[in-house]
Amino acid sequence: MLQYLPRVWWVILLTTFYSSFSYALSAAECYSLRSDNDFAISFDINNASKNEVVGVRKGVGQLEILPLNLWSDKAFTLFDRVIYDPSIQIRRDYTIWLEYRADDGAQSNKTGTLYYYKVVNGEWSLIDSSDADLKGVNSVHLDVYGLNVDDLACDTQSVSPPILDNSRPEICDLFPEPAQSWVTNGTTNYSYYGASVMNVTNSTVQVNGWSDAYKQENTTQLHHSWDPNIKWNALRVGFDYTNTDWNMYSNSNLSVCDGMGCFPGNDDGNLAARKIDAPPLVDANFSTNQDLVITDGSLFDLRSYRHTCDLSPTSSSKCSYMDLGNNHIAITILQDIEYLDVSTYAGKKLTIHFADGISIEHFTYQGNTEVYFDKNTTVNFKTIVTASNASMTFESNAWINIAGSSLYAVDLLLNNPMLFNYVGESDSGFIYPVIYGPTATYQLKGQIFKGYLLAKQIILDTSITIQGAVTAHYLSMSNNANIQALNGSNQCSVSEEKSYALTISPSEDYTLTCKAQDISLQVVDEDGNPATDYTGYIEVSPSSNLTVVTGSGSSGVYQPNSSGLLELSLSSTKSEDKTVTTSLSSDTDTSNVSGTYHFVPYTFDVDDQYVIANKPQSVPITVQACDDSGGVIDIGYTGTPSYSSEWVAPTSGIGQLTMSNLAFSSGAATATLTMEDSGVKTVTLTDSKFNCSSYGSDCPIKGNGTLQGSFTVYSRPWTFAVCPSDGDAMDGNITDANSEGFKAAGESFALHIKPIRWVSNGSVSGAIETTNYCSSPVTQNFFSTDTQLAATVNLDHDVAEPSGGASGVLKDSDGDTSVTLLNTDGTSNSYYDFSGLTWSEVGVLQIQANTQSSYLGQTIQTGYRNIGRFYPAYLTITSNSWTYASNLDGFAYMNQPISYSFNVEAQNMSGGATTNYGDFGASLIANIKLVAVNTNAGNENIGARVADYDEHYWGDTTSWSGAALSVTRSFTLLKNETVSSPYTTSPDGPFTSGFGLEVTDSIDNVDFTDKSLARYTNQILDSTNKAFPTQPDFRYGRMVLSDVGGNSESTLSVPLKTQYWNGSQFVVNTEDSGSVFSTAGDGLCKQTIWQNTVQSSSSTLSGASAAVAVTNGQSSVVKVLPDSDTDLREKVRFWIRLDDSSTVSPQTTSSADIDCGSTYLNQPWLQYNWRGVGDEDPSAVVTFGIFRGNDRVIYRGEARMNN
Repeated sequence: MLQYLPRVWWVILLTTFYSSFSYALSAAECYSLRSDNDFAISFDINNASKNEVVGVRKGVGQLEILPLNLWSDKAFTLFDRVIYDPSIQIRRDYTIWLEYRADDGAQSNKTGTLYYYKVVNGEWSLIDSSDADLKGVNSVHLDVYGLNVDDLACDTQSVSPPILDNSRPEICDLFPEPAQSWVTNGTTNYSYYGASVMNVTNSTVQVNGWSDAYKQENTTQLHHSWDPNIKWNALRVGFDYTNTDWNMYSNSNLSVCDGMGCFPGNDDGNLAARKIDAPPLVDANFSTNQDLVITDGSLFDLRSYRHTCDLSPTSSSKCSYMDLGNNHIAITILQDIEYLDVSTYAGKKLTIHFADGISIEHFTYQGNTEVYFDKNTTVNFKTIVTASNASMTFESNAWINIAGSSLYAVDLLLNNPMLFNYVGESDSGFIYPVIYGPTATYQLKGQIFKGYLLAKQIILDTSITIQGAVTAHYLSMSNNANIQALNGSNQCSVSEEKSYALTISPSEDYTLTCKAQDISLQVVDEDGNPATDYTGYIEVSPSSNLTVVTGSGSSGVYQPNSSGLLELSLSSTKSEDKTVTTSLSSDTDTSNVSGTYHFVPYTFDVDDQYVIANKPQSVPITVQACDDSGGVIDIGYTGTPSYSSEWVAPTSGIGQLTMSNLAFSSGAATATLTMEDSGVKTVTLTDSKFNCSSYGSDCPIKGNGTLQGSFTVYSRPWTFAVCPSDGDAMDGNITDANSEGFKAAGESFALHIKPIRWVSNGSVSGAIETTNYCSSPVTQNFFSTDTQLAATVNLDHDVAEPSGGASGVLKDSDGDTSVTLLNTDGTSNSYYDFSGLTWSEVGVLQIQANTQSSYLGQTIQTGYRNIGRFYPAYLTITSNSWTYASNLDGFAYMNQPISYSFNVEAQNMSGGATTNYGDFGASLIANIKLVAVNTNAGNENIGARVADYDEHYWGDTTSWSGAALSVTRSFTLLKNETVSSPYTTSPDGPFTSGFGLEVTDSIDNVDFTDKSLARYTNQILDSTNKAFPTQPDFRYGRMVLSDVGGNSESTLSVPLKTQYWNGSQFVVNTEDSGSVFSTAGDGLCKQTIWQNTVQSSSSTLSGASAAVAVTNGQSSVVKVLPDSDTDLREKVRFWIRLDDSSTVSPQTTSSADIDCGSTYLNQPWLQYNWRGVGDEDPSAVVTFGIFRGNDRVIYRGEARMNN
């Protein structure tokens, strides 16, 4: 009966499996099989398509009969088949073994039985078998063929399926991150599980150690529905939902998952990727019905190990035992057991070992019992239940299967206090244990479990810490339960490598037996800053007589606070030396740090000193002792102790420590201490001739002795001097043009930053201006690699000039705005080379140098210096435009006033605006002027043809606003004047290029870039300037009235045009639909040239009683009306007045008999030198016929006949 067996976890192990048996198989063997002998065929299917076939055909001679398919998953095949498997699923992988057993006497009948095996759950499973008749192949010799299969191989020696290497699943496949569930939908074993759940009942729960890649892919931002502005990050986790959303993700202050909330669900559609694939079920055989009870009782107790186990075991022994001495008995369980119960009551310790691979259905133990899992062993259970005070010990690579049972509600119940031990943990390659039970429920109580837990349900309801990972369908965490990913080779969720170190302070001290010794342990990052992201633990040994002051924990395992600080108090009631050794649990490679503390009955009492390098400091000293009641008293010591000092950090430091004024008076002394350089030193005061008896009842002992005491000196640099890298003064300002500019905005520069010793009369508070201190002695110990002295030198900045100006952006050579160097990055223990710096602004920059955090518990005073002058890298025209008259399509006539605008911006090297530029003094601002050249005539200067040219100049600070010079003003390009009186011009142009800007005096070399507009004066180049991005279009224009003629009774049409000079001739200006004209009588001039009878004439122009615009440069609306006397014949000239108030058309002042109205149209730019008397209004000569004649005869006047 064929059954559907889906792809399971174990498929990933097939490569390992093949390595164990492929030596017996050969592709070549597939060409030498015989139907009368046994043989085996193996093959893989990768990404099944249900088109896979394996068969045999005739192996010798010509093919006579069709081949035979031995196995196929195709619904239909061309040839017969022995076995058909419809359960193969598309896109799954399979490993298959076909075993052919020839019938006896097959030499004649060529028949046998074909057995079909498939790998299921890591084991060969017999799927089907069938009689195989190979006679149709018509040959004893067979060839094997395969379609759509891989790794086809055959064997004639070992035809049974080989033993598979049932390797365990990879730990990191089961536990890729600190916590997750697995895919259940569509699986055979878990589809009934429903949705996975992660519940957290209080905010102290933490799940830490997620990989950086996982966080980058799965961090999301949440916000309150009632206030979208309140936002916080949450980490998507591989669970379907939670019943405790407030403690998981709804509270914006949560830090459950690496400082964020934990957000379950599938909001992004990638939930399955956050889960693991369905793990295989526990594959264990629980078939025995034999029970075993073991106690540590006497010979009279039949349950005693002496009776139930054998000292010299045989094959029938259930268990063996060995007496290790000191009431310690080692027991090994040798056979499968249904119920195993172990307990102690007689004062012995029982350590229970298990033979590899055995199965214990139900296991309970209590008392002084240690369950011990040996290296590389696998032990199977259905349930484990412990009582209090039990323990578990693991060697490397132990694997515990929990199959689960309906007998108990909890299948793995480890009660508090549960102790976990790890033998060989410090060895390289140690692998922490896996407790594996995908159908089981766990409840662990204890302090720290290191390893990996997989179960259907996991309940962590005490202050237990899981250092490793948890995979569960249901995960519940409460109280102070924590999950923390392991570091090193046991960590699956590999994050960005972070290095932490531990410092201890003080490292040595003398303390009275009636007082507690304070010990500070600080976790620091690789920069020496307090590690605010450290989520591991600090292990302290010995842990007796220790009290937590800051942080949490007990019994030698402690967690620092959010700043990485753990403060402990150590006490002793007797004179003794105590050495405390500490280490970080998260990094086994970190060296231990230790401190030694002398508990004495009397001592010099001196506070630890925090000093400035090279600055003398007063140190009060007394001598104290413990009285009989445990109180602290001052014994009134008089004497002069000696002193010695020893380097703590760096271990071989530079610089002396001196003390003076050590003579005591009335039980006290005020010494003067000077430590030349920075670092940490321990100072010990000693009076080896101390005679306590002279102090009477105040002395806790009698007789002579040595009086000692010690204190620690923490010395910091005074400040950081900000110095030029090349000796430049760097003292330019923004008001004095004689001061020297330093760098262009955005240009690279370098500074040398020096940690320096205190100088006489130097201030000990506030920031220090360091211009005069670049030659001061340097604190060379500051450059040390000692962990305790780790620091990060940081450059901040502000703008010194202009006051209140933009501070801009300071960047390092990598473009980072966090400008830092480690204290170990110094050059020759002399300075820090901050090269490749850039500042985006202009003005005077103030550089402030300090450390990112406190140094040895002190704040180094900020050193600063003003650096200038920074100036713009260049000017650029960001925009410009030309505003033409209405309905003039993108052009202007010469002499026609328009407006233009442009924006110039002062920029840094990256093209950013330098907004402080407008606050520079006038003498430091670039002066800018308009440029106009005739590109039609060798770029000759035509600035004189720009009306009011000298006013197109901007040379004071009022023109600038921030980084911008923004200009909008009138602009008139004048016609080429040939005679001033009467005003006469000649046509040229058009001008469509040649306009731009120049910097007339470049301060700090601030100028435009990419200047391409050359200007010549009398054919001599005088400058190269910046052309406007948008150029104008200026045209020489005129308005034209055509001469007309007709009979004395006709109304005649007078064509009107606007024209421009195109460089060779006048053409109609089709872009002009804005120029206007009018035939109103008061806007005309009229001259009678000739009449047949001299009389008054009423002939006139008509058609435009008000201003009318041309259309595309033309109009036909102008008419001329004849006089009412039809016998009158005459020639008349009419002008349309275009003057404005500043111009006079020549005909208006002519001595000839010309009558002119008093109004005009203000368009003098359309006047033209029509008659050689200067530029005047457009006119037309109209001729009314000399005689009437036949109406069919057309008379016309000769154009311009009377000009």
